[in-house]
Amino acid sequence: MNAVDLALMTSYSEGSPQIIKEAMACNCPIVSTDVGDVKSLTSDVEGCYISTFAPANVAKKINNVFKYNKRTKGRKKINK
Repeated sequence: MNAVDLALMTSYSEGSPQIIKEAMACNCPIVSTDVGDVKSLTSDVEGCYISTFAPANVAKKINNVFKYNKRTKGRKKINK
Protein backbone atom coordinates (compact mmCIF):
# COMPACT_ATOMS: atom_id res chain seq x y z
CA MET A 1 0.00 0.00 0.00
CA ASN A 2 2.91 2.34 0.65
CA ALA A 3 4.11 1.91 -2.94
CA VAL A 4 0.85 2.51 -4.83
CA ASP A 5 -0.18 5.82 -6.39
CA LEU A 6 -3.79 5.54 -5.20
CA ALA A 7 -6.37 3.20 -3.75
CA LEU A 8 -9.43 2.73 -5.96
CA MET A 9 -12.70 1.24 -4.76
CA THR A 10 -15.78 1.26 -6.98
CA SER A 11 -18.08 -0.98 -4.96
CA TYR A 12 -21.86 -0.68 -5.00
CA SER A 13 -22.20 -1.92 -1.42
CA GLU A 14 -19.88 -1.90 1.58
CA GLY A 15 -20.08 -1.46 5.32
CA SER A 16 -16.82 -0.06 6.63
CA PRO A 17 -14.21 -1.21 4.08
CA GLN A 18 -10.88 -2.23 5.57
CA ILE A 19 -9.00 -1.31 2.37
CA ILE A 20 -9.94 2.36 2.85
CA LYS A 21 -8.68 2.33 6.44
CA GLU A 22 -5.46 0.65 5.36
CA ALA A 23 -4.97 3.22 2.59
CA MET A 24 -5.54 6.03 5.06
CA ALA A 25 -3.05 4.50 7.51
CA CYS A 26 -0.47 4.58 4.68
CA ASN A 27 -1.42 8.15 3.67
CA CYS A 28 -2.43 6.81 0.28
CA PRO A 29 -4.70 8.95 -1.94
CA ILE A 30 -8.15 7.40 -2.37
CA VAL A 31 -10.83 7.38 -5.06
CA SER A 32 -14.00 5.63 -3.96
CA THR A 33 -17.70 5.51 -4.58
CA ASP A 34 -19.95 6.75 -1.76
CA VAL A 35 -20.56 3.44 0.01
CA GLY A 36 -20.60 2.50 3.67
CA ASP A 37 -18.72 4.99 5.81
CA VAL A 38 -16.15 5.95 3.18
CA LYS A 39 -17.41 9.52 2.82
CA SER A 40 -17.17 10.18 6.56
CA LEU A 41 -13.77 8.47 6.81
CA THR A 42 -12.26 10.51 3.99
CA SER A 43 -14.02 13.83 4.54
CA ASP A 44 -11.63 16.73 5.06
CA VAL A 45 -8.65 14.67 3.85
CA GLU A 46 -7.00 16.32 0.87
CA GLY A 47 -6.20 13.82 -1.87
CA CYS A 48 -9.24 11.64 -1.18
CA TYR A 49 -12.13 11.82 -3.65
CA ILE A 50 -15.65 10.43 -3.75
CA SER A 51 -16.84 9.49 -7.25
CA THR A 52 -20.11 8.49 -8.79
CA PHE A 53 -20.41 5.12 -10.53
CA ALA A 54 -20.00 6.72 -13.97
CA PRO A 55 -16.69 5.69 -15.57
CA ALA A 56 -15.99 9.26 -16.73
CA ASN A 57 -16.40 10.57 -13.18
CA VAL A 58 -14.13 7.85 -11.77
CA ALA A 59 -11.51 8.78 -14.38
CA LYS A 60 -11.84 12.47 -13.47
CA LYS A 61 -11.25 11.72 -9.78
CA ILE A 62 -8.23 9.54 -10.62
CA ASN A 63 -6.87 12.45 -12.65
CA ASN A 64 -7.41 14.70 -9.59
CA VAL A 65 -5.16 12.37 -7.57
CA PHE A 66 -2.39 12.66 -10.15
CA LYS A 67 -2.76 16.45 -10.14
CA TYR A 68 -2.59 16.45 -6.32
CA ASN A 69 0.64 14.44 -6.67
CA LYS A 70 1.45 13.80 -3.01
CA ARG A 71 0.55 11.59 -0.09
CA THR A 72 -2.43 12.43 2.09
CA LYS A 73 -2.69 13.01 5.83
CA GLY A 74 -5.24 10.22 6.25
CA ARG A 75 -3.31 8.59 9.09
CA LYS A 76 -3.94 11.64 11.29
CA LYS A 77 -7.69 11.35 10.77
CA ILE A 78 -7.99 7.66 11.61
CA ASN A 79 -5.72 7.97 14.65
CA LYS A 80 -8.02 10.45 16.37
